[in-house]
Amino acid sequence: MDHAVHDHSRPRIRAMLQAAAKMGLTVCRTWAFNDGDYNALQVTPGQFDEKTFKALDYVIAEAREVGIRLMLSLVNNLDAYGGKTQYVKWAWTEGVGLSPSNDSFFYDPSIRIYFKNYVKTVLTRKNTITGIQYRDDPVIFGWELINEPRCITDRSGDTLQDWIEEMSAFIKSIDNKHLLTVGLEGFYGPKSPKRETNNPEFWAADMGVDFIRNSAPSTIDFASVHIYPDQWFKRKSLKGKLKFVADWMHSHIEDGDQVLKKPVMFTEFGLSDQNKGFDPSQRDQFYKIVFDLIGNDSAVTSHNGSVVSTGETDHVNSMHSRASSIGIGSSTLRPLSLGTAATDTPETSMCVSQTSSEGYCQVRVTAVPDTVLHAHGHPISDVAQYVNPAHFLPVQVTAVDGSVSVFTATNIGRESFVPAPQAAACEGWLFILMFLDYFTLIIL
Repeated sequence: MDHAVHDHSRPRIRAMLQAAAKMGLTVCRTWAFNDGDYNALQVTPGQFDEKTFKALDYVIAEAREVGIRLMLSLVNNLDAYGGKTQYVKWAWTEGVGLSPSNDSFFYDPSIRIYFKNYVKTVLTRKNTITGIQYRDDPVIFGWELINEPRCITDRSGDTLQDWIEEMSAFIKSIDNKHLLTVGLEGFYGPKSPKRETNNPEFWAADMGVDFIRNSAPSTIDFASVHIYPDQWFKRKSLKGKLKFVADWMHSHIEDGDQVLKKPVMFTEFGLSDQNKGFDPSQRDQFYKIVFDLIGNDSAVTSHNGSVVSTGETDHVNSMHSRASSIGIGSSTLRPLSLGTAATDTPETSMCVSQTSSEGYCQVRVTAVPDTVLHAHGHPISDVAQYVNPAHFLPVQVTAVDGSVSVFTATNIGRESFVPAPQAAACEGWLFILMFLDYFTLIIL
C-alpha cells in the first residue's frame, strides 16, 4: 500500500504481483494499515487519508488482475507503520488513556473503540476502482487481526484472549464471508504447559500469548505461525536451529489437526543474512525443511472441510509434484447446496468439470453415490461455482468418517476463485488453499 501512494513507486506493485503470479503464488499477505505515520492511512482516530485509501484500493484491484488473493493485516504489534503504540499515543494525547503502556492497546476501552471504528471503516470501504466493498470482495482471502501480538504485562494471557474474542466477534458481525486469523508467532503459554518445551526459549511463555488458546475461538477460522530461529535464540548452532524448525512445525501441525481442528498457515519465516558467518546455503537448508514439511511429510487432514496441512502420507494416494489441498466451505459461510450425485466415477473420487459461462467457468464438484461429505457439519453432494478459466484435475476423497472428510488433489490450477455477476445465487464458496505454493509476500 505504501508504495502505491505515489506515482513514481506505484508500478512496483504491479511488477511484484506479476512476478509472484508467474512463480505460481496464489496468496499475498500485506498490510491494510498505516497509523499516524508517513503516508498514513489513519491520520488520527477515525480520520483517513483518501489518497492512501485509494492506494489500498489499487493494490486490491491489481491483485485481482493477476489472480492473486490477499490476506490483509489490520494492525501491528510492533512500532512500524504506527502499530499499537500509535493508538496508545492517541488515547494519551486526548486525555482518555488509562496507561502509557503499549499493552493498554488490548484493555483500554477507548482504544478498543478506536480500533473497532477503524476496522469497520476498512471492511465497509467501497473500492474506488472495482466498486466492491472490501467485505464482499473475493479477492480478499481473509483478515489478520494483528501482526505478532504480544502482551507481556499479563503473562496469564487473559488480556490478549479477551481482546481476540471481542475483536474477532466484531469483525464477523460485519463480514461473515471472509476467513479470519489472529496473526500469531505461535508461542505456547501457561495454558498449554505440555507444549512449553516446544517454545524457542523460556521467555516465549511470558509473552502473554498462547497458540492453542488464542486460535481456539469459533470466530477464528485458521491458525497462523511464524518461524524466525535466528531471532529467537541467543546461542544455537545452525544444526540446532534447523532441528528446532522441524519440531516447531510438527507441533503446530499436530495441534491444528488434533486439538484445534483448524488449518494452520506458516505465514512468515526467514533467516537473516545479517547473522555473523551467514552463508546463503544456510537459508537454502532452512527453506528446504519448511517446504518439505509442508509439501511432503505432513499429514493431509480435513476437519469439517478445513485443510490442516498438505503432503503425502500412507493414507493418501501418491500425488503429482506440486500438490495442493482443497477444503470445501468455511465456518463463516452459509451451508453448501445439495444436489445430484455422479454415477460414473470411481468409488474414491469426486469430479471437477467446467463449462463456459460468459467468460467464466462453472465448476461442479459432485460426490460419489452413497458417499456423505461434510463441510463444517453440513452435507455436501453437489456444489456449483463460477471461477476464472483454469485446468482442473480429479480431486481424491481418501476418507469419509462422520463429519470428517480428507481431501487431496493434484495441481488444481493457479486461478483464484471469483464469482461471476450471475453467481450471486450460489450458496457457498469453494476455497482452494494452495499451501505448497504459499509463502508470505509483503507489499509495504
